Amino acid sequence: MGSPEKSIYYLYPSIITTFGMFFSFLSLIYREYILYLLIISGLCDWLDGTVARKLNAESTFGLLYDSFADSIDFGLVPTIHLAINSPYTCLLAPLYFTSCSIRLITFTFKNSYTEHCGKKYFNGLPSPISAMFVIFGICYANIYISIIITLLVTYLMNSNIKFMKPDLSYFDNNFKFSDIILLHF
Repeated sequence: MGSPEKSIYYLYPSIITTFGMFFSFLSLIYREYILYLLIISGLCDWLDGTVARKLNAESTFGLLYDSFADSIDFGLVPTIHLAINSPYTCLLAPLYFTSCSIRLITFTFKNSYTEHCGKKYFNGLPSPISAMFVIFGICYANIYISIIITLLVTYLMNSNIKFMKPDLSYFDNNFKFSDIILLHF
């Protein structure tokens, strides 16, 4: 099969990551579906890591590409939506993007979850959740609530507050190689 770095299976997580960016891009065109498209991007973000672990296809490129994609999916795209939503949220857009970028850099280059009582926690609010709160505020709340939500998640992303990591072990343990083998054909 050749060296692991040259195996085609190393492409699968990156392909899933690319699909996530594609759905985020679509949210810029089809604004009425933004929340749904962002949820799909979030699922792709979870799935690319799961596939990489299951195929033993983790790589430095994949880690950095995933972080780059997250900065687009959950940083830049919500920032653009903030900027075009109203003059008030436009002022918050650079603040949100900067906070999200710092969050992603910190998460990528530092182990940002800790063991506590057998549970894993994120230090600070993860960027996919932050983005969904911001987009929810834009889509379904009045401008004042949207501003409060944006300021709150901007703070929480880089806080030292521990947020419990969701237990997706059922999906991780029941996700089999055969579930993704069709991607090869």
